[in-house]
Amino acid sequence: MTGLRTTLFLIPAAVFAATASSAFAAGDVKLLPAKDGTRLILSATASVELANDEARVSFYALETAPTLAEATQKALKRVNTGLARIKTQGIDAQLETTGLSSSPVYNEPKKGEAAKIVAWQVRQNITGKVKSVEDAARLAQTAADYFAFSGVQFSLSTKAQSAVQEKLMREAMADIRAQAAIVADELGGGDMRVVSVTFNRSSYNMGGVYKANTAMLARAAGEADGASAPLPLFEAGRSNVSRQVNVELVIAP
Repeated sequence: MTGLRTTLFLIPAAVFAATASSAFAAGDVKLLPAKDGTRLILSATASVELANDEARVSFYALETAPTLAEATQKALKRVNTGLARIKTQGIDAQLETTGLSSSPVYNEPKKGEAAKIVAWQVRQNITGKVKSVEDAARLAQTAADYFAFSGVQFSLSTKAQSAVQEKLMREAMADIRAQAAIVADELGGGDMRVVSVTFNRSSYNMGGVYKANTAMLARAAGEADGASAPLPLFEAGRSNVSRQVNVELVIAP
């Protein structure tokens, strides 16, 4: 699905004001280019919607223990075991540690007493980048045995965006030519000289959907019954890719 948006700016050499007593019908007005040429700025945008083809699955391990050393050891052990398990599943994922932090856990002090540290928590955050919705679901399923989840984000890969750029550029330029032809016709013809051409590109992620599975959420909350986590249901959503062109022309007198 593609779309075009156009914008037309005319900067005349002179501005005429029509009063109520001297109004003209549209057909009575003849447009002529200025003696020194008329400057014309045209803009067109071509766009297309594409299915998102990559995802980032974010998850973490959180452990609590009486001492910082114990909490750290438990967290690292859980992470190492979980990552090793993920790597045995044949999932094409780029895994990255995005954070490692520790924080004290305080008791509820009695009135007039200062709070005391009674335990420590250690958290390690992991992000896995995958190239398909299927791999995102498999990564989440495997990780659920060892980690809790922060979120899943779908997007359109750079490769997919680049693949449609030439098509969008040609569509936008075709629209520019059509606009220029209309203006030239209305002004009685004349050569047009290109002063400048600029291109802009953008991509808008329209979002994806994660359909939560009750059993999977229970497992992430530490209430699992020992069975393997089920396969989550993902819908990757779509992204809008667009290419805008701005052309400055001068119509010869």
